[in-house]
Amino acid sequence: MSAVIGFSALSQIFNILFYRVWGQYADRYGSKAVMTVCASLYLLVIFGWTFTTMPDRYFLTIPLLVVLHIMAGIASSGVTLTTGTLGMKLAPKGQATAYLVTAAVATSLGTGLGPLLGLWALRPLWGTAR
Repeated sequence: MSAVIGFSALSQIFNILFYRVWGQYADRYGSKAVMTVCASLYLLVIFGWTFTTMPDRYFLTIPLLVVLHIMAGIASSGVTLTTGTLGMKLAPKGQATAYLVTAAVATSLGTGLGPLLGLWALRPLWGTAR
């Protein structure tokens, strides 16, 4: 459990450190460009998870987990920053708060319901074995 908390803390530290970096890049190149880079980086992180155990733990597992958590924190900060910025730009004048709350609720619902729907869709693959 301490390793999980440590990796999460590492990810959050890099998340905080890179907000300013992504903010400067977003000011210079635009939020869409930063979003593209960060989303691509996040996809690479997801792909990297497949190499953490092949099929068992090996000597590079921990260093790879450290790098993946650092990259996830960096990518997450850029995605969060740019989605908020783009949301504010798209919000109707005088209704930014309601617009951003609605967007946050939709994101939270998707984040919560997505895994549940995926689990429900995979239900037939389990068979009757319990």
